[in-house]
Amino acid sequence: MTIDLFEFWSACSPTDRIHPTDRDVFDRLKDSHGFDLQCLPCCFMGPLKTAPVVLLYLSFGLDDEDLVEATCERGRDRYMKMRLGTQPLPGPDEHRIAWTWWTSRTKCFGGKWQDLRTKIATLEICAYHSRKFRDAPLLLRIDYIVEATIFSPL
Repeated sequence: MTIDLFEFWSACSPTDRIHPTDRDVFDRLKDSHGFDLQCLPCCFMGPLKTAPVVLLYLSFGLDDEDLVEATCERGRDRYMKMRLGTQPLPGPDEHRIAWTWWTSRTKCFGGKWQDLRTKIATLEICAYHSRKFRDAPLLLRIDYIVEATIFSPL
């Protein structure tokens, strides 16, 4: 079975800390994983639907700003929009840590960050935040990784 990645993420409410289809997995694991489930999940950042360049990474890191976003309306709203796959990469006023991270990795493309944010997206293999990723076997149990396929809009 394959599903559209954006449709899959539309099932998350603004306050979900775990995707609804992943709840059973995390309930069985209790706390025997390295993910901080106080953060909001998503496996991409930037305009994934249209970006000509997509950078693949393992997992979002973890910063105190991620924890704050999960508790405030502004952060939850940002994540809901981000899950649509049409939002530009965040600027320094939206999420300073994410902005610092992605601009450091896209310097090689040249140009201003303001121009790059609409042309580059990142796709994370894992949607859950962690300081140090340490549970690769868990990835095989998380539904969107096993089943999700991105359907090209073209």
